[in-house]
Amino acid sequence: MKELLKTINFKFDSNYYDNPFDNIMGIFDLVSTFKLYKVIIVVNAKCYFKEEELEEIYKAAKYRNINLLLIESIIDAQLKYLENKLSIDNDYDEFIFKM
Repeated sequence: MKELLKTINFKFDSNYYDNPFDNIMGIFDLVSTFKLYKVIIVVNAKCYFKEEELEEIYKAAKYRNINLLLIESIIDAQLKYLENKLSIDNDYDEFIFKM
């Protein structure tokens, strides 16, 4: 990957990537431009991002046709905008919630 970016003279703007929100948006830009992955997995995103930022992340992923999988350690019973939720309990029973 690093060699590919060097061959096309791709450079990151270091001022742009100051926080996790800007980082994930930069990753989305890169992934959508080069069609790198089918799914991006983010762990514990709800611990790092505010609700408004999560909504923007969901919108950005949808706009760029990026499938986003969030794996969370916290239980959040309320569905957010553009969220579908699969919950697995201690007995490995699955519950699907859709917006």
